[in-house]
Amino acid sequence: MRTRIFILTVLVIAGCFAYSAFESSLPSFMRTSDPSIKGSINTVTTTTKEIGKMSKDAAEKAVKAGKEAKDDAVPFMEKIQTIIYIEEAVANKKKEVDWVPLDDIPKITRDALLAIEDRNFYEHGGIDMNAIMRASLVNLTSGGVVEGASTITQQLVKNIFLTSEQSYSRKIQEAILSFRLEQKFTKDEILEMYFNTTYFGAGTYGIKEASKTYFNKDPKNLTLPESCVIAALPYAPSALNPLENPDGCGKRANLVLTSMQKANFITQKEAEATRINGAYLSNDTFVKF
Repeated sequence: MRTRIFILTVLVIAGCFAYSAFESSLPSFMRTSDPSIKGSINTVTTTTKEIGKMSKDAAEKAVKAGKEAKDDAVPFMEKIQTIIYIEEAVANKKKEVDWVPLDDIPKITRDALLAIEDRNFYEHGGIDMNAIMRASLVNLTSGGVVEGASTITQQLVKNIFLTSEQSYSRKIQEAILSFRLEQKFTKDEILEMYFNTTYFGAGTYGIKEASKTYFNKDPKNLTLPESCVIAALPYAPSALNPLENPDGCGKRANLVLTSMQKANFITQKEAEATRINGAYLSNDTFVKF
């Protein structure tokens, strides 16, 4: 079962790359990125003979995915069109007082997030095939989901455009929308949007609210241990809320620290000092790494 899901995932991602390459070769008036075009999705029906060659379980999943794609066709095309206008929406959002420019977020905080969530962020095009392969192998051998492969871009797409539903059609949508976002914005712009729209637990959205709530300071003043706490939260913001679960948050923050050292973002000496000092929250709760 896990092998089939893994193979299907790889095929979906490969299909998205092919789709992106094909569409980029079309004249501009034929691309779905043109606001004047109203896209449509044609449903390709697998023949009875082809289905007969599949296992019963795989066939049922294929039929289910087809129905989901058909049902989601209209709203999904609306989501693609939304990306065209998101630049204007982001420009308006940046005018709000809680929006923090990327330059005002310390490099150590950015490094902490990238180390634990998406180390290859500046190399991939929205989907990290190496991370998918690595996570799939780890999860297959462990017998459960212990490692994820979603990039920062994919997480941003889920935060803004998609629901938490787990289905094949949603995975396809996520991949296509991620490619679209990467075409529309620079890496720094995507990272800035992520920091300002992500849920960090305790009712806080965006790094400014999180910094104020947990440390009573502006993001630009975050230290290394505080940055590790912030970077630990997107994984499970409610469960790892340090005000309620400092021990759980501390374990995840320690993993962030280890990831930073492996990525050569910090030295071993800095990592050891941070583990000794830990982090103090605004209510004087101590988070031990």
